[in-house]
Amino acid sequence: MIKHCKPIITPILKLFFPIRKETIITWGDTIYVEKGVIMKEDVRQHELVHIKQQKSSKWYGLWFMIRFITSKMFRTEVELEAFKAQYKYICDNGYDKKFHLEIMANELSSELYGSMMSYGGAIKLIKKQ
Repeated sequence: MIKHCKPIITPILKLFFPIRKETIITWGDTIYVEKGVIMKEDVRQHELVHIKQQKSSKWYGLWFMIRFITSKMFRTEVELEAFKAQYKYICDNGYDKKFHLEIMANELSSELYGSMMSYGGAIKLIKKQ
């Protein structure tokens, strides 16, 4: 399910991460996308991984968010799985791999994810299947 607003947990996430209007958040079985923000198919594939990780449950999703905030290792694990699925979609559908990989690595190494790794490290880990 897709909702065109931010989830109720956004104020909590904003305490730890620089959430912006264009930030897409998945919680439980719902992908939250602000009105006017376009979610491309590769990003949807990324978010569908998070739905699976959260077992399509808001309660399990709450536990997931707590771990996401408090554990860099957990955050790295779940985001890498999602970014790898996104990269696989890019590769399988004829998109410019280098261009999209650079965008994903920049995002994964940014403050949005708590600066959990370097840009070069993100490139290597996303490509590693």
